[in-house]
Amino acid sequence: MIYAVVLAAGASSRYGVSPPKQVELLPRVLDAVHAHLELEARAGGYVAQDRAAPALNAGRAALAGLLGVPEAGLALTESATASLRAAQSDRGPAGASAGAVFDFGTARREHEQRWPSELQDAFIAMLMSLPAPYRAYVRRTLYGRVEALAAERPVTAEDLHRLLNELRASIALK
Repeated sequence: MIYAVVLAAGASSRYGVSPPKQVELLPRVLDAVHAHLELEARAGGYVAQDRAAPALNAGRAALAGLLGVPEAGLALTESATASLRAAQSDRGPAGASAGAVFDFGTARREHEQRWPSELQDAFIAMLMSLPAPYRAYVRRTLYGRVEALAAERPVTAEDLHRLLNELRASIALK
């Protein structure tokens, strides 16, 4: 089914605005998509995927033959961007952490060492628990204190709460 969509899209761009091939293929493609979606709704995604496998494999073989490449060289994805992201995450950028999709450089990696996802989430949750007028001040002030502490050792969520309580006491924030 997917190969039919790809081939129909190819026919669309290859034959111009009103291609006879597109007119011929599109109803069949839409029927195949509709039938697959109905099967998925009735029997579930795994069953539909298993039943579509022979057609997908045949489509992959036909497309590989048409392009003159080995089947292993094809990737059926929803977009070129998805293919590039998958390839990038397989090998990872030089110096990036394993499985990284994009590399934003040394400074970003160092920042993420000081501010792992869990700490960022805790910081945001803590800020959002404050009254809106205090958030910007607390964010700027605590960020500097967390950065100073992170230069000495990894910072924990408990450290964040301790730093917030110290700041609250110093400015009489309840």
